[in-house]
Amino acid sequence: MEDRELGLRSPADTRSASAETAIAWTDLLREWFVSVDILPSDRDSCRGHVELKNLGHLSAAELKASGQSVLRTNRMVSAESTQLFHVGLITGGTAQLTQDGRTCRLTKGDFAVYETARPFRWDFPGDWNVMVFTWDRNRIELADGESERLTARTMRGDSGLTGLLSRTLSGVASQDVDVSARNAMRFADELAALTVTVGLEQCTDTAEPSQPDLLLRILEFIEENLADPRLGPQTIAAEFYISTRTLHRLFAGEGHTVAQWIRGRRLERCRQALIARPKATISEIISRFGFADLAAFSRAFTVRYGMSPTAFRAVAA
Repeated sequence: MEDRELGLRSPADTRSASAETAIAWTDLLREWFVSVDILPSDRDSCRGHVELKNLGHLSAAELKASGQSVLRTNRMVSAESTQLFHVGLITGGTAQLTQDGRTCRLTKGDFAVYETARPFRWDFPGDWNVMVFTWDRNRIELADGESERLTARTMRGDSGLTGLLSRTLSGVASQDVDVSARNAMRFADELAALTVTVGLEQCTDTAEPSQPDLLLRILEFIEENLADPRLGPQTIAAEFYISTRTLHRLFAGEGHTVAQWIRGRRLERCRQALIARPKATISEIISRFGFADLAAFSRAFTVRYGMSPTAFRAVAA
């Protein structure tokens, strides 16, 4: 059986493309990877270049571009079924990666893991070069919870196991790897396994991100945005580059849902305002804290506090 009948691709399977505008660069990244938005530092001079080669089911791409931010939102995640496992290795410039409630900073030689099944954000303050290694997420063996432990962590390129893996990945991307098409699949799988092993080992040496700290930041964000009628799980998850599943899990540990917390805080802020602002109408007060329907607010207020807003204000006067 010929290699093409196995669906294998030769290591010589390479291609490249360039873009000279923000729109063209965005279209190129969406075509070759997944849907993202580009926020260029200078819209008038946004440019980018990609060179990509395949080794079995692993693709190794070198990206060179001007300063920008690359965003993948919850909306994009929901609209696409493609799930990819990425490693981004910095070969020029500096970068910051945000995903799963963490932000890591990377310099030349450093790398980090990220996934397309959840929102993420790359920030590049100036010109940058990044090698991006891509596997189908379904081929990556990770236990429950391990995926979100791996992402957005700085893997240093100058020390220990992470340095060894950084050099290995660089060699795969920058040199002609002499592996037959039949063995390329095995090589790609073993490189993925090594990446996961090194990443999980790094996690054991690094303090776990504090879920209480993340939850506290989320609660502060909610408090500051109660007036926004769009405030909800989707907007909160997008703000912190976490999945809505992760967000709901954080709140489940506190014994309530995200929606219940938001409604409770809105009601409490309205209750306080009924006392503090005796000359303001109830409609004026509730509009300040995200309620659009006076009747619905009155029912919720009565259930929570045992009397109508009007009765409460009269008693508190």
